[in-house]
Amino acid sequence: MPKITWILDKQMKVILCLAFLLCLHLGSEGKTFTKCELIRIFKEKGIFDRDLENWICLAYHESHFNNKLQQREMTSRSYGIFQIDSKYWCDDGKIPQAENRCRMSCQSLQDDNLEDDIKCAKRIMISSNGLSPWNAWRQNCKGRDLSRFTAGC
Repeated sequence: MPKITWILDKQMKVILCLAFLLCLHLGSEGKTFTKCELIRIFKEKGIFDRDLENWICLAYHESHFNNKLQQREMTSRSYGIFQIDSKYWCDDGKIPQAENRCRMSCQSLQDDNLEDDIKCAKRIMISSNGLSPWNAWRQNCKGRDLSRFTAGC
């Protein structure tokens, strides 16, 4: 009987360890918003009508609505639902010459509160007269029928 107990104890430790690792992995995934959630949030923050379709299209093509997404670029990283670049717009502590034009931490672009993400994206948009700084928007959204991005909500 003691040998069986030892085997069960060992199996239990393995199961607990795997469960712990799974929790860590799931916790790092972040929130992936639905299209309708984003539409509601964007409207609350003053994004309406045709602009709304463009912003939803932008968020879809930049991050697939995942606010925890972080991608490494050549000389910087991009963060959050709009993939905001750390070289110019936020500070991730990794780029000594970062401009941090939005005066914020890049990590704040990865929480579930999108208010600061939207403020920074609006600042980017105002500084360049539109959404053209985002390659994904230019390639996938600009000049196209975007009605599918708000349909059904």
